[in-house]
Amino acid sequence: MVEKARTTLAKERQEMAKILSIVEQLMQMHVKSLQDLGIDLTKEVKKEKKPVKKPKVPIEDIV
Repeated sequence: MVEKARTTLAKERQEMAKILSIVEQLMQMHVKSLQDLGIDLTKEVKKEKKPVKKPKVPIEDIV
């Protein structure tokens, strides 16, 4: 029983790695397209890095 669970988890991990790889490829394609259009992503990132103050919520309220 435990071995079947481990095998299932290993297969799920492999599938998640495939999905992650596909998403990474898509992101790289989009970044390249944006750069080809003349959009400077480093400037955009710097603009977005303005600190945002998040209210502290007690963990009890989250759960």
